[in-house]
Amino acid sequence: MSEFSNFLEDAIINATLRGDNSDLPNGVVPHLSLLSTDPTDADAGTETTWVGYNRMVLTFDAPVDGYTQNTSAVTFPPSDGTYNITHIGVYDSLTGGNLLYHTPLNNTKTLYSTDTITFNAGSVQITVA
Repeated sequence: MSEFSNFLEDAIINATLRGDNSDLPNGVVPHLSLLSTDPTDADAGTETTWVGYNRMVLTFDAPVDGYTQNTSAVTFPPSDGTYNITHIGVYDSLTGGNLLYHTPLNNTKTLYSTDTITFNAGSVQITVA
């Protein structure tokens, strides 16, 4: 996953080239989201929602040469219907907030009532190249 959102691209430029890190929140807690449409860099996609759904907190390894991955598995709560998951996004908060990274799933996942979806440790990989 290396697709940066417009928000993150601008924040990185401001912080590294303009000395302005006001767009980068201190102590970000990354949250994984499920999306049924491409969020694009502009965060214009449709986040999946069902009773009990919420974004899941992710923890990441220390980066090495612009690469990191999640350190533990996360499992979303059981769905309450049928949902097609096409993309994932990493946001800087549990609700609202800013999209940081996004990518399509290798294969669209259809969840049916009571299905869960798990992302194992090491399965959410971010490369800054």
